[in-house]
Amino acid sequence: MVKVGEVDFQSGEPISQAHWLPCEIEYSGPGRVSEYFEVVSEGGGEASEEEKNSLTTTFRGRQLRGCAVPLETGFEGHVLEVDSSRSSLVDGEPVRTWKSVQKFQSINIFNHDIAVSDTDPPLRCLEWLGVASAVAAPIDPKEIDKKLV
Repeated sequence: MVKVGEVDFQSGEPISQAHWLPCEIEYSGPGRVSEYFEVVSEGGGEASEEEKNSLTTTFRGRQLRGCAVPLETGFEGHVLEVDSSRSSLVDGEPVRTWKSVQKFQSINIFNHDIAVSDTDPPLRCLEWLGVASAVAAPIDPKEIDKKLV
C-alpha cells in the first residue's frame, strides 16, 4: 500500500483555465489543450447570469455543454503530480510526495449534450468548500452569546 506524504502547494504555475470533463482520458501529462480544445461562451449581450456562464465545446466529435465555476474565496485548485525526487520508504512501504504543477481560481465543468445543473456531482463536490470554510472558521464566544439571547 502506498502512503501519501507531503504535498507542496507552492510550486504551481497559475493557469487561466482548468476543465472537468465527463470522460476518462488514459493519458497523464501535458497536452496542447489551447490548440485543440476551443471553449465558446454561449452568453452575451442581454443574457442572464446563468447564460453568461454557459460554455460549449466538442471533444472527439461529441458536444459538451458546461459552465464556468469560480472557486470559493480563499481556495485555489491545484493540478498535482508525484515528486519522485522526494518520495521515500517508511517502515518498508513507499510514501509518495506530491507537488503542484499548476493552480487555478475557477474551473469549467462539462456534461455530455446537456447543461450542467446544481445536482451534478462536480458542482455538489465544490459546494463542500463553503461548508469546510464555515466549519473551520473561528468562533467568537461573544457572537454566540448574542445569538442565544
